[in-house]
Amino acid sequence: MLHTEQDDNLDELSDAIRRQRELGLMIGDELETHVQLIDETEEMVDRTDARLKKAKKKLDYVGRKMKENSKLKWA
Repeated sequence: MLHTEQDDNLDELSDAIRRQRELGLMIGDELETHVQLIDETEEMVDRTDARLKKAKKKLDYVGRKMKENSKLKWA
């Protein structure tokens, strides 16, 4: 009887370890997906930041030219 009980306990332990392993693999897969999404988001943010900087340069240029033109009109 003791042998059977130990075998049952070992089977339960083995099942628990297998479930933990499967859960760990699933968590690892989920983390990989999140890392990919974060990388893609970072790339999109970098591209948007570059476009915004370019647009700001253009706006600054237009603003300077407008100031120069308004000074010329009043001079």
